[in-house]
Amino acid sequence: MSDNVNNPAHYCSHPSGVECIELTRLMGFCRGNALKYLWRAGQKGATNEDLSKAQWYLADVMDNDLTAIYDGSERRQLERLIHRLYEHDSLEKIKLFERIIFGEPSMMLSAIHAIEACKEPVPEVLHHPV
Repeated sequence: MSDNVNNPAHYCSHPSGVECIELTRLMGFCRGNALKYLWRAGQKGATNEDLSKAQWYLADVMDNDLTAIYDGSERRQLERLIHRLYEHDSLEKIKLFERIIFGEPSMMLSAIHAIEACKEPVPEVLHHPV
């Protein structure tokens, strides 16, 4: 039985063993939420709604010029986690994650457009391999 409070499957089931919170706790609120909604798209509730929420948060990053600021250890930790994802997910999806995590606010428009292309029907690129 899944524990939707302490161990929700839609955040903890990635085959790499990486949990969404391992990434998002190192990020700012808006970038973290954008990644969270993209991460869980198609696994909880309405896919297009999750993708639209991710786009909303990325637009907020862009509109408020929220530059990603990581100290050296945070950046290394994020890079290690992303590297683990590469072994288990599509290149397109991981590149989108990297754009969200490390990209300048001016790059968020391209991420918003990439997410728009993922809306229903959900392409295989968004599904975590099982």
